[in-house]
Amino acid sequence: MTELSKESWLKERQNHIGASEVADILGFGRHGALYVWDQKINGTTNDLSDETGEIEFGLDAENGIAKMFKKRTGRNIINKGLEFVYHPQVPWLAATLDRYEMGSIDFPEPASGMGALEVKHVGAPKFPASEWSQDNQEILMHVVQNQIQMACAGLNWGSIVGLYPYYQLPWFDQLRDDDFIDGIIEELDKFWTNNVKNKIPPEPNNWRDLPVVKKLFPIGNKDETKVLGQVELELARKRHLNKQVIKTAQEQVSEIDAKLIFAMGTATKGILLDGSTLTLKSIHRKAYQVAETEYRELRHHQAK
Repeated sequence: MTELSKESWLKERQNHIGASEVADILGFGRHGALYVWDQKINGTTNDLSDETGEIEFGLDAENGIAKMFKKRTGRNIINKGLEFVYHPQVPWLAATLDRYEMGSIDFPEPASGMGALEVKHVGAPKFPASEWSQDNQEILMHVVQNQIQMACAGLNWGSIVGLYPYYQLPWFDQLRDDDFIDGIIEELDKFWTNNVKNKIPPEPNNWRDLPVVKKLFPIGNKDETKVLGQVELELARKRHLNKQVIKTAQEQVSEIDAKLIFAMGTATKGILLDGSTLTLKSIHRKAYQVAETEYRELRHHQAK
């Protein structure tokens, strides 16, 4: 349980499934199982949040949220840094806890011992803070992550706290559910044994899997033709319909843009009746040369 540097921590993640990756593998996380598989096999990541600074901001915000939680609940919060806690019976399952916590007089621990505190920064809420609860399917990924943290650290309870806009801080406690955890581990074992150990990629099940799929098959064989089945036919039809929806929506946006720009004329700022504003500024883009590249593009040609 030695604290690691960020670089060592990221490298070590290749050797196990982390609590934060469980929801992705099970199919209801932010990423897909294929994304996690690529990280384990190749040690790579395609997460744009790395480039935008979202991850770094989340880590920085974690300290402030934990301090707010401590002040509002009176609970003792313990930070052990970047360390992996491995499951006592499952060597390929580990967790890095945001914080450990101990109950207070006003908010005592719901079970014996310390708890696992999971901290979340809710940037763009999909539901009000009043609905932040263990039964909310929108935060099932956090519930599962916290359960795995408890299992790895040998704790009997945990909490999940989320920082909402205007400093709202909803949170709840949950008890460790061993039956629930055992069912999850059973599914994870299939992924670890069949896919990671055998280096067989799982089928994509998330839109963020696309960069990984393109990396798996970067070059095509011009002499190869494959007969696809009913599943692929339905996918191709669905793709065509979605393309049409996108095209129609883009046409509507272009028409609206034309009307708004016409209404603004030479103005660079417009004030709407609800107090919101529109801006229309000139942007100068310098000329540049794109390096030569080669890539594969998927197209659907309708049957005649």
